Amino acid sequence: MSGDITPDKILDAITDYLSAALAENIITLHVSGNPQSDSLLNQKPIADTLRAFAMAHPLFKEYGIVVEVPTSSRSWCDFIIRSLDGRLWLPINLKVSSCDGRDDLSSKDGLFFALTGLDPEVMAIRSWEAYCKALASNIRHNDCAADYYYLVVRKNRTGDGNVEVFWTSLLNLCHVHPNGNRPPFQCRWAENRERAIRTRSEAIAYLLGTLEVTLIRRANALTSFSNHLSPLLRKWEAGVTIRRHRTGGADVASLDDSTKPKVPKRRPVKRNPAEIEVRTRKGDGTIHDRRRHPSQSSRRIG
Repeated sequence: MSGDITPDKILDAITDYLSAALAENIITLHVSGNPQSDSLLNQKPIADTLRAFAMAHPLFKEYGIVVEVPTSSRSWCDFIIRSLDGRLWLPINLKVSSCDGRDDLSSKDGLFFALTGLDPEVMAIRSWEAYCKALASNIRHNDCAADYYYLVVRKNRTGDGNVEVFWTSLLNLCHVHPNGNRPPFQCRWAENRERAIRTRSEAIAYLLGTLEVTLIRRANALTSFSNHLSPLLRKWEAGVTIRRHRTGGADVASLDDSTKPKVPKRRPVKRNPAEIEVRTRKGDGTIHDRRRHPSQSSRRIG
């Protein structure tokens, strides 16, 4: 670590400044109602303000600490606080939230870095198989200060007109919830204003235990599909014949007659060719059509 500067000191200074800047309208929040969109909209103005703050702050200048924004829009963090000597490196995810409901913590790359200290982009992990294998091989319980940080900004002002801002990190979250739709987790920021007191090993076990439940829930959808839809799909596939068509050079699969749904045919109505259509008016004044034979008496409809 650079001298006696710590992540806590840096993040406390940034949090205090950002709260004051928002209260004084130096920064104006863009609020759309969608947590993910709100974080994206506010990422650049907040990062630019923090970059200027770091350039002017004596503590940051003394230790050569800068704020950088990743150039890629697909980066796994919103900005990075690092020291020029390379010994301090803090990836930060910005969350602009109402802090009332659950928000997605959908960066599995951030989790990988927090547990291993390795840059997931360098590892080039793409599949869950590769992810779990690399994680199992590189988890560090000791001699590792890596973490993934969250800077949380509450959308709505407090009663005194201030804007609540606080920071936490993956290893310091008190409560996380499984999220099968968008792994690895969800959390309620209202439950995580205070940072948990756990050892690194305890925090790792807690996060991996929640990730396990997340992936079980993700697999449950496949189990339901296998139980109910797979047998039907296999039955259909057993009757599929391949017919080649010259439409883009692709094969077009079609079901043979034994597997196509049976649609009942309508029996044709036999009519006497001599019948003619006659329009009649009901007692309520509406008109309807009926058929009659020419030998039947007729009445003009006026």
